[in-house]
Amino acid sequence: MIVCHCNVLTDSQIIAVLSQNLLELPNSPVQVYKCMGCKPNCGRCMPEVRRLLEEAKISACAVGCATCPAAQVHIANDDGCRRVWLQAAE
Repeated sequence: MIVCHCNVLTDSQIIAVLSQNLLELPNSPVQVYKCMGCKPNCGRCMPEVRRLLEEAKISACAVGCATCPAAQVHIANDDGCRRVWLQAAE
């Protein structure tokens, strides 16, 4: 399926780039584009690229917790820090 019409990028191409080096995944959709040698234009593809990136991060986890903290929204304020994990797409 074509995800980015401006650059004619498919989900398969994006997944292939994300699976090349799971230990050093890009942190944002813009970094995904940089890895692919292009840049986003209109931005309509950003939600889908973000979803693919989050799926790749979850699948790259070597820990394999029964309840993955990346799959839940969690805010911890006990030590003065605010940590937020995004809810994984099901």
